[in-house]
Amino acid sequence: MPLVRRWPAQLVAICAFLALPTLARADARADLEAMSRLMRDLRYEEAVSRGLHALREARPEDAPSLPNVYRLLGTAYFLLGDEPRARTAWVQLFALDAEARPPEDVSPKLRAHFARVRLDAAAIALDPASLKEVPEGKPILMEARLAGTAGRVDRVLVHFRVEGAGAYTTRRLDRANGVLRASLPAVLLVDGAERAFEYWLEARDAQSYPLAMVGTEAAPLRARVIPQRREEPIAAAPTPAEPPRPAPPAFYQKWWFWGAVGGLVAAAAGTGLYFGMTGAGGDNTISNQSPGLDVCIGFKNAPCPMR
Repeated sequence: MPLVRRWPAQLVAICAFLALPTLARADARADLEAMSRLMRDLRYEEAVSRGLHALREARPEDAPSLPNVYRLLGTAYFLLGDEPRARTAWVQLFALDAEARPPEDVSPKLRAHFARVRLDAAAIALDPASLKEVPEGKPILMEARLAGTAGRVDRVLVHFRVEGAGAYTTRRLDRANGVLRASLPAVLLVDGAERAFEYWLEARDAQSYPLAMVGTEAAPLRARVIPQRREEPIAAAPTPAEPPRPAPPAFYQKWWFWGAVGGLVAAAAGTGLYFGMTGAGGDNTISNQSPGLDVCIGFKNAPCPMR
């Protein structure tokens, strides 16, 4: 029975865990609606926080809603008196939608500032060279051309990263023969997974205010990273096994064993010969008498008799 009571709670927990990704996506899409509601309530600082959250959590599928996020974010900054940040947000808006309009029911002052930023962005043509693929492990050449009222542009920056790497790295493009160039470091896919090279460019004036952009931090340009070929490691050849060592010979196969046996045999033969010749108390001579042949073997204590 306790298990039966606990089961509904466990089922609810499992369903909630499986629904987490969906809830996270719903929250990201809901940021824009929350910004509109906060703006109507004159809660501009909270609207800025929700807008920055939406941009920070943005994914490629969120691209259709980003222009409205930038529009409301710039409006909230302007109403808070932060015109430089309002300009930055609206320049990013025009990078995504060059024909964007300000929100409805705003003051003439805001409309005039919005229109001035749009004209500045439209007067500068920042045209980066097409970058569709990036080979892994090789430096990246970034090129761009600048036209229009380029005299107001003090510098052009490129911000780049590998997809999912977090913060962007910034590099300045150098002018040479009418072309802006920068050599970017090679891309390395540490885990070998397929990822995109993300980047965006911006033109700034002498006061470091943005004038025009191509791509934005939340909606960057993307190029496919071509992974370099990774050869499979060659397995080491197996070490040949050593031939089995011969078993040591048995003791009866060794020279010292047979040397000892031979010594014993010789000693036994000498002893038998000695006692055979001395007999049981007789003389100590061995003789062999035969017709015409007299042979005598004498010993020191028993010489042969004279004939």
